[in-house]
Amino acid sequence: LATLRARRGSIPWPKRQKLAERLRPELESPRPSDDVLALVELLAADPKADVRQSIATVLHLLPVERFEPLCQHLTQDPNDLVRNAAERAARRRREAKRRDGKVRFGSDDIVKRLRSIERKHGSAAARESWQLCERYTQLLVGSMVHDLRSLLTHLKTNIAAVGVQGVRRRSPAAERANADVAFLERTVRDMERFTQSLKPGRARRRLRLLVERSLETAREAIRENGEIDPASVDVQINVSDDIVVKVGEHLIVSALANIFKNAYEAFVGPVGQDATRQISIAAAIRGGATELTIADNGMGFSQEEADVLFQSTPGRRNKTKRNSTGYGLPNAIRNIAAHNGTVSFTSQEGAGTTVRIRLPIEEREESQP
Repeated sequence: LATLRARRGSIPWPKRQKLAERLRPELESPRPSDDVLALVELLAADPKADVRQSIATVLHLLPVERFEPLCQHLTQDPNDLVRNAAERAARRRREAKRRDGKVRFGSDDIVKRLRSIERKHGSAAARESWQLCERYTQLLVGSMVHDLRSLLTHLKTNIAAVGVQGVRRRSPAAERANADVAFLERTVRDMERFTQSLKPGRARRRLRLLVERSLETAREAIRENGEIDPASVDVQINVSDDIVVKVGEHLIVSALANIFKNAYEAFVGPVGQDATRQISIAAAIRGGATELTIADNGMGFSQEEADVLFQSTPGRRNKTKRNSTGYGLPNAIRNIAAHNGTVSFTSQEGAGTTVRIRLPIEEREESQP
């Protein structure tokens, strides 16, 4: 910063551009330093358009008092690429604000009310209130499933009738209609799973075998989507054969497969040419529980975006995934919760996502072999 203030030309422009690109992690921190913010303002006025464009791409990460004047300045830049980057940053800022407003009105409002109940009436009352919310949601979703199944039956019959009436080759419109119906079927199936009561019959299973089976299920789904070749991702499994969990196998495999599928889909977006696409899976016994960690180095999210995407609110589709039904992750979290387990995560944009699953260790029953 001192060098640039003294004489900008003392640092060649390619290095100034590289410096601008390296500011992103600093700006994503909760409280970027004054020096970092001053450096952003200095580089936003750089004589080289490439440098200004690199700053424009991270404008949306600035505090509001710094964002407004710089955005106004760069959206009037004489260079088209700089202006476009600044306008995209402004759109991202507006979308984030709108998204945050929706979350506050929806999920955050419920959390706020539950905390109020907990303060006034205790944790047991808050827990019962939350369970009542979940049950009511399941009833609403169940009534929707019934109507959607009837609609699906009519749609499939009508599409089949169109094909019978002399259409030799399917038109693009017919192909899209079939794809839409298939997607609707998947959505209804996931909605139905969300309404089902979960009472897992538990048996002792080796965790590594569950992981391997779940991985294969996820790979089959990824191959079917065709957005990425699962063979292009290096999967490292560090799960001892000695770790045994007492679970409902189908529920846990379904939950893990969904989380593994999300990890693969983290590489659908652009990834640096030199980067190795990798998913790391590890397990350990900690604090009376089995902890399974799934980490990818894919596109990731800002923690703010991840908090929204990974909430277990049903029906909130991840629009970056064309096949997202909005029920996959909520179902996975419900399956794990049915075993008194928990799911948590951390994510960073451009660095990847880590999911941690904890399953309590239960005492072995005498009748178990």
